[in-house]
Formats: sequence, C-alpha cells, structure tokens
Amino acid sequence: MNIVLIFKILLGKLFRIFALTTIISVFSIPGSQAQKEILLPLYQNTPLQQHPQPAHKIPKAQYKTQKVLTIPFFDDFCDYTGYPNDTLWMDNYVYINTGFPVLPPSTGVATFDGLNSYGQAYAPGNQYNDGPADTLTSAYIDLSSFTLKDSLYLSFFYQPQGLGESPDVGDSLIVEFKPDRIPDSTDTLGHVYLWNYTKWVKVWAVPGAALSPFKLAMIPITHLFDAFTKLYDTNYYQKKFQFRFRAYANNSGNLDHWHVDYVYLDRGRNKKDTSFTDIAVYQPMHSIINGYASIPWNYYKAYTSSYYTDSIHVFTHNNSATTTEHTTFSYSITSLPDNTVLANRISTQVANVTPEQYLDFTLPADPLNPTFKPKNPDSVVLAVRTVAQNNTHKEIPVFIPNDTATHIQIFNTYLAYDDGTAETGYGITHSPNGAEVALAFNMPPGMTDTLFGIGIHFNQSLVDVRNNPVAFRVWSAVDTANVKSVQDHVIAELD
Repeated sequence: MNIVLIFKILLGKLFRIFALTTIISVFSIPGSQAQKEILLPLYQNTPLQQHPQPAHKIPKAQYKTQKVLTIPFFDDFCDYTGYPNDTLWMDNYVYINTGFPVLPPSTGVATFDGLNSYGQAYAPGNQYNDGPADTLTSAYIDLSSFTLKDSLYLSFFYQPQGLGESPDVGDSLIVEFKPDRIPDSTDTLGHVYLWNYTKWVKVWAVPGAALSPFKLAMIPITHLFDAFTKLYDTNYYQKKFQFRFRAYANNSGNLDHWHVDYVYLDRGRNKKDTSFTDIAVYQPMHSIINGYASIPWNYYKAYTSSYYTDSIHVFTHNNSATTTEHTTFSYSITSLPDNTVLANRISTQVANVTPEQYLDFTLPADPLNPTFKPKNPDSVVLAVRTVAQNNTHKEIPVFIPNDTATHIQIFNTYLAYDDGTAETGYGITHSPNGAEVALAFNMPPGMTDTLFGIGIHFNQSLVDVRNNPVAFRVWSAVDTANVKSVQDHVIAELD
C-alpha cells in the first residue's frame, strides 16, 4: 500500500553536500509528544489531477456521434490508466488504475469513489453527503439481431474497498440497463398511451461491505416483464442498448471504494458460465530498483549491483475455474520513447497454473544493455513488460491483451520510496503539541551530490489547517543509537 505522505529528496544546485552517506528529511511541528501514527482516507485523487484531461463528453453531442458497437463487449482495463476507453465508455468519472485492487482477475480495474472526473470531491467539506457518485456508462451496443434464444449475459467481477476505504452498508453498487422504451402510463384496460424513452432499469445491486475477494456477477439480458400488462413489452434487444454501473457513496472525497474488472457481454452464455479460459497478469512488476521507487540514473550506473533487482516478477492469475494451464513467462525492458531494448528474456521454465491460482513467478533479472546511453540522464523512462502466455488452450482474442502488464520505471533527479499513486493518507494523532516525522535516504558510499529540495504531498483535509506551522530539518548524520560521543549534524533548517 502507498501512503500520501510522499517524500522525495530532490538533487540539484541549492547547496553542496560532500561525502554524504545518509540524508534524513523531516517536517515537524515542534514539541511533539505521545504521538500515534494512523492511516486516513484521501479527499482527492492527485494522480488523476495530473493526468491529461480528455475533452469532456457532452451528453447531447456524445449520444449523437458515439459509434455503435457489436458484441462481444469486453474491457478488463488492462492496458491503460486514468480515464475509461472512449470507444467503449461514454463518461470519465471512474479511475482506471492498478493500485487500488487486491488480487484482481487481471491487471487494471475501474475504481468508483466520491470524486468527480477531475479528481475532486463531488461535495467537498460535507462528510455526511451520501448519494449517487461515480457512473460508468457503456457505449451503444447493437443487440437488435438477437432474441432470448441467443442467451446474452453481462458478467463482471467486483470488490469493495480494496486498498481504499470500505463502503458502508448503506452504500451500494448497482447495474442498470437501458431499454428502448418503458410503459409510463396505461389506461384502465391496460393499454399503454405514454412511453418513457429515457428511463434506466435497475437489474442488479449489492450493499457496501468490508474488503473481500473479487466476486463474479452474472446478469441475463432478457425482455422486461410488465406486471400490469402481463406482457414482455420492454425490449433490451435494440440497436442502441446500453448498460451502466453506478455507485452510491459519500460524495466528500476519495471514499467508499468499489473496484470493477473483467466486464464481458456476449451471446451463448448461461448462469454457470463462470469460468474463463484465460491466463492473465494481474498486476505489473514493482520497481526494479532495490529499496526505492526512483533514483537518479547516475546512481544506478555507478552502483548497479547495489540497486538493480535480482528478479523480475510475473504476477499471474488463471481465470479458469476448472482447467490447469501450462504457462510460459517472459519480460522485456525498453527505453521510452525510442523503444531501445535493454533486456529481453523468454523463460525456458514453465509452470502449471492451477484453477483460479494466483502465482508469483520470478525470472532472473538480466543486466541492462551496458551500451545504452540515454539522451537525457536526468529523465530516463523505462517500460518493464511482463508476460504470461497460455500454452494449453487458445484464448479468445479479447482476452489476449491481459497476458501483458507494464510498469513504468522512472530515473530522475530525486530519491523516492513511493511511486506517487497513493491509496490512503498518513497522519499522527494524540499529539496536541505537534508531531514529528523523519525519513532516511541512503546515498551510495563516496557519492557527492547537491540537495535543492524536499518534495512532500500534503493530503487535503476536511479541517482547515492552513495556519498550522510546519518546519523542516535535514541532517547528514543522526545519533539513532543515543551514543553520547556521536552528534547530530544538521545541514539545513526551514521554519
């Protein structure tokens, strides 16, 4: 889990530090006592705020120009992050990510919360404002050529909370279908004289709950029976069918999380169609730097053996509930944007991944290409792609993209433990007179560099804390063992 208290030691030209072995970065309110560390919900989505904002979908224009899709419809959010795929979904409210879910069917989920498409609360400052929150609406899907005999089903996996905040019992996740029309008014003989062409029909719902494994929902697409007329007079088998997910949650922040994955609509299915012939990678490889999310490239080049990981992890999941799959594994590391291959391994080892098994398969980390010289050593970006391939059964085409997951590895002008995509906040309580926090950053032996800044993200709060003082202190050495002969060496202070 990542926390929103993110420290970065920024290296550059403010003042010179010679032969520095350890940096400790501190922010503090002096006079702390009896403090206790806690984790807190977030009230915004900083990574989404930094994500390029797409043109917002204006309902009237969008509904006129949206392309009509055909089945199968499938999205497991495996090969993109940020906003939903414009070709499949009508709106931008949910957050596509790999950080919030716990053991998803495949890498990437759509996360529902109390934040709008800009990563800000729908109703900031009102912690008791519950109601409709995020919505994920499908594009038009042409079902006009199908009937009940074709046995169409919509399925998906869902999980409450994940690494976020659990939705309360009064919260819910629902699914709605959009028929061509619904009877709105009838006469005394039961004849419809007024139709509603805009109403959605709720077909599935689940109340809020604490963290649990992903569960599968199966929803048949049938005609809607009208109890008054005793007729199946509402038709889902239309040219512009749609479905949507909606979350009812606290609208004041990044709260009441639901995570949806593996959304699949197709014909020829039934309520027992709960097993999928699909080997997937369920999360990307973590940082390839030992101990850090990011370091400067010159640190890595000078001390590769100390920093470079010894193993590449291929986090694999068998989505079949019945079949063991014979699987091979591989990875590649390329420089972006020039796509220079720095390492590439196809394993001669295989594994039999049992039904519904989550497997952490490790491969030796081959050395990066020693001849690689980045154009800008202060900004090196690598794509670490991990692949699990099914050798037992042929997968249907829509499942194949989730065989691969990608981690973006950044080398820049800072040292950082956190990857910057926080799922929860960090705070200190029981400290009426203030609190102190410190982090140590170890530089390579003999390395000299310059410290020009400390990067910290302060979590948005429901309480106004603008007048609370914050002080910073940086040491080159600290007596952590309380040895009287050792002195702390303060090199910078800022109140």
